[in-house]
Amino acid sequence: MQEYFQELKKYLIEKLKPQEEFSCYLSGEESDFCRFNHGKIRQPGIVKQNYLTLRLIKGKKQCEQQVGLSGLRNNDLEILQAALEKLRHSLMFIPDDPHFNIYTQAKQDISTTDDALPTREQFLDDILPVIDKHDFVGYLASGRNWYGLESSFNQSLWSSASSFNLDWSIYLNTDKAVKQNYAGLAWDKNAFESKVDSANDQIKILAKAPKTIQPGSYRAYLAPDALAEIISIVAYRGFGQRFVETKQTCLHKAYSGQDRFHKHVQIFENYESSLTPRFNNLGFPRSGKVSLIKDGLPDQLLVSPSSAQEYGSICTGSDAFEYPVSLEMAAGSLQQKDILTKLHTGLYISNLWYTNFSDLVAGRLTGMTRFACFWVENGEIVAPINVMRFDDSIFNIFGHQLEAITEDRQVFLSTDTYQSRSLRSMHLPGLLVEGINFTL
Repeated sequence: MQEYFQELKKYLIEKLKPQEEFSCYLSGEESDFCRFNHGKIRQPGIVKQNYLTLRLIKGKKQCEQQVGLSGLRNNDLEILQAALEKLRHSLMFIPDDPHFNIYTQAKQDISTTDDALPTREQFLDDILPVIDKHDFVGYLASGRNWYGLESSFNQSLWSSASSFNLDWSIYLNTDKAVKQNYAGLAWDKNAFESKVDSANDQIKILAKAPKTIQPGSYRAYLAPDALAEIISIVAYRGFGQRFVETKQTCLHKAYSGQDRFHKHVQIFENYESSLTPRFNNLGFPRSGKVSLIKDGLPDQLLVSPSSAQEYGSICTGSDAFEYPVSLEMAAGSLQQKDILTKLHTGLYISNLWYTNFSDLVAGRLTGMTRFACFWVENGEIVAPINVMRFDDSIFNIFGHQLEAITEDRQVFLSTDTYQSRSLRSMHLPGLLVEGINFTL
């Protein structure tokens, strides 16, 4: 596909008129999908697709159009020619874009990961015997994603990576279930079996009579899955320069010096371990790490090309939304075997959902416990809990009430498949919190 993409670039260069420049960004995939229900295959499928976003530039004017590619040369050239003419027409009527900023330095780079994944048949041979006797509901997505950027600025960038993402729940009955995820670059059958065995242990506890917790503040352990739900919301408007400058960030109190996180909290964007391309859709490079929270205090920001132009800063390779693509939180020292002992009495929260801001500028979140959340007494899990809603400050969870961070961390790949498989990732520990406020 890379060579074909370069052929399309040559065609576009030949079609350029004086003072015109262009950039085209390709995103594609070849993915296997398989949905499961009641431990059986219900919906297998294969997706192979390529989308090209053509951006035409003339001075400070620019506009773009996305087209689907068939892989048939003559057909695709006709599509590109039509898109080019449409963009030329649009440029006649649009004003200059004062915040337009595109990377114009000549650069060639190729980054690929080895394909170490099993075939779909091998995946299923490993999965089906393990889930056969369970009410296992979920989906498997695996395969290769690729991204490329070609432009009239003598840029030729390419990135491709293979990954898998198995996301599932094992149900006891009605709403009683254990939710789990296993994702990465290399499949390990034993690791998957270990997760299912862990779910079986939790299912046995879910069979006990649930305990209703009265509203109040409780000691709590947030498992990595639960923390992922919280971090996803915080990251939505937490670290981008545009949101900080316009006072629309949930971390406004931190950036204004009114509050802070615990000194042991370190959060960063790690492009070095990211599956996403080493460049954004405007060609700006992504490299190294961007320290977002250092020793509990705000450090650097995620800066998009337009924010860099508007505020005179340096683009970090972030896209227009300034949302992390490879977010990490540093590990602590709490060992897995000591979690229940250190929690002693309180809530073991495996999973959250319906998480949202209750007061964005103040940094307050609300959400609900979901699957496999338990009441712990004297270091032992004694009963599942009925659904509870929490409402608390980010600065309590990550700051004043934070007691410990786990030594072990879990990798999460995004399960988004709206247009294509997302390669966003998070690498997160669990948190032991002295008190989280539950309201209902």
